Amino acid sequence: HIKKATQGKAIIMLLSDHGYRYASNAENYYSNLAAIYRPDGVYGSYYDSISNVNQFRVLFNQYFHQNFEILPDRAADK
Repeated sequence: HIKKATQGKAIIMLLSDHGYRYASNAENYYSNLAAIYRPDGVYGSYYDSISNVNQFRVLFNQYFHQNFEILPDRAADK
């Protein structure tokens, strides 16, 4: 609906803040859901292990020509 209503010009990000809390192992506990749609189709700076702390930094740096530092990807309590 968002893409249709904006003729595909909206940036859409879907981010979760943590993985499944009742996971049997810590790996799943820290797995986040992250999905992004960019109308320009440029996804080259995104990588499999990108954490939420860097999602908007990459977007702002590329799409809005900012210069935010990319921070280490890690879980808060690891």
